[in-house]
Amino acid sequence: MHAGRDCEGIHFAVNYLETWQKKHSGRTDVDDVSLSAKDKRVVVIGGGDTGVDCIATALRQVPTSVSVCIYSASSTHVCVHLNLGC
Repeated sequence: MHAGRDCEGIHFAVNYLETWQKKHSGRTDVDDVSLSAKDKRVVVIGGGDTGVDCIATALRQVPTSVSVCIYSASSTHVCVHLNLGC
């Protein structure tokens, strides 16, 4: 296990996306407010399709900001702060 994964506010992408999709489709048994990006600072670590889905989903929930850190073992790390009218 990597340090920090058990900290409050750290969520795995699939759990975040799945919860949002269930809630958005009208399921009433899903009400995990901690998985909402509304009025929060969001950091997405990683890229690819799942990372982009997390960014798009967070933006729909109106966060205060979104930052993205894309890393690769074979290249340098890239961190970007998006200011898209959040």
